[in-house]
Amino acid sequence: MWTTRTVDLTDLAEVFGEDPEPEYVDINQGNIAAVTLQENNHLVYVDLRSGRVVNHYNLGTVDLTEIDTAEDDVIRLTGSLEGVPREPDAVTWIDGMHVATANEGDWMGGSRGFTIFSLNSSMPIYDVGNGYEHAAVRHGHYPESRSENKGSEAEGVEHARYGANDFLFVGSERGNFVAVYQLRGRSEPEFVQLLPTMNGPEGTPIPWSALSALVGDRASATTLYSVHDSYYKEPKIYTIDASALPAHVTAATTLTGCGACDYDLEGIAQRADGSFWLASEGKSGTRKNLLIQAQADGTVTAEVELPASVQALMKNNGFEGVAVVGDGEEEQVFVAFQREWSGDPAGMVRIGRYIPASGDWAFYYYPLGPVESAAGGWIGLSELTYLGNDTFAVIERDNQRGADASVKRLYTFSVAGLTPVAQGAGGFPLLTKGTMFDLLPGLQAPKGWVQDKAEGLGVTADGSVYMVTDNDGVDDSTGETQFQYLGNRASVFGL
Repeated sequence: MWTTRTVDLTDLAEVFGEDPEPEYVDINQGNIAAVTLQENNHLVYVDLRSGRVVNHYNLGTVDLTEIDTAEDDVIRLTGSLEGVPREPDAVTWIDGMHVATANEGDWMGGSRGFTIFSLNSSMPIYDVGNGYEHAAVRHGHYPESRSENKGSEAEGVEHARYGANDFLFVGSERGNFVAVYQLRGRSEPEFVQLLPTMNGPEGTPIPWSALSALVGDRASATTLYSVHDSYYKEPKIYTIDASALPAHVTAATTLTGCGACDYDLEGIAQRADGSFWLASEGKSGTRKNLLIQAQADGTVTAEVELPASVQALMKNNGFEGVAVVGDGEEEQVFVAFQREWSGDPAGMVRIGRYIPASGDWAFYYYPLGPVESAAGGWIGLSELTYLGNDTFAVIERDNQRGADASVKRLYTFSVAGLTPVAQGAGGFPLLTKGTMFDLLPGLQAPKGWVQDKAEGLGVTADGSVYMVTDNDGVDDSTGETQFQYLGNRASVFGL
């Protein structure tokens, strides 16, 4: 028969010893319970047979460097913290003598990692330092909005053995991930992978997240470029190496020469000389829809607005993709609008064409499909990619996620034989949808939460087709970014 025994934990901790606050417990095969007292920054070991406390100690503090400590909508790994109490949350036995604690932190701060201790000593055998935070940043799962508090908040920890190998799994509350470490000796955990949960290079990691567009490099079969949207300040162009598994962000180029650079980047296209056209989505009353010309080093050389008569019809769902055709005097820039603007027929969204040499704008209409999700919502475009021979691809999607997601598709269209029309010069020509490729099976394949925002589509120099999702900066989202190889252009588009 089960019985209870009260074990007194008062007057053990140096911090608020009169008020112990047990947080988590784990029991080893010797029937010893490891109990964390989070707010007391203490660890207690209890022999459950006798109810006797066999050891206890303060978990000490940690000094952290190269972390983000400011909530300023930019991930900057330039901050530091000194003497931060570990304040453990979960604890797990690794073997009969060693435990690992997930150091979430609480009212005195957050040490943003995990530590391995011995039952017999308060001296840490291993502390991850800033490594846990850097793993979050490197994989696009760092929650910037928690920088002034507890960062990624390591809250859960578990140990498991697979074959002859021991692994430690450390869960992030705010970053929505589990970091996996192989235990090659108790003092040498080795980072293995980051697992996104439901709802790289050496040195300081390159911060990235909220990827909102994609384009393949004109000369490389494995290089692509992306941007982030307005969730973060300091707009950047990211370089992605698709030859690595998983793909790596290898460079981040900050846009300069644009004043406050108040952009919401939703499209990127590479010009013939290696520079870029970028599309920035507007917001009613605060931000205009812009085409932005930027050099490869990030220097902004031009901002192009829509004609005033078109801008007057603006709604919030504006520019969502950009593509470039031709070069020099023959260059044409095409831009996709996400949803209908004032005066547009229901289900008809604009594809705009801008000619830099003349400054002229003209438009086509693209026909959106109907809403198919039982949850309702809307349908819109979220990318525009040039495929050659007057043919383009778009991502057409609904705004539903999880089990409600229904429309996540690629369509092609051709502008051959069609002449776009300027605003006020008559009806816009209607584009005809071509090949369809369904993205939903690929988004469902990981057996997790189906992402809402399939937002980037890029074709590299050898015809490889890639797609990327926008994780909304891990803010009210699962935080997972799916970067998928879809196949070659012949299998995806039939071209």
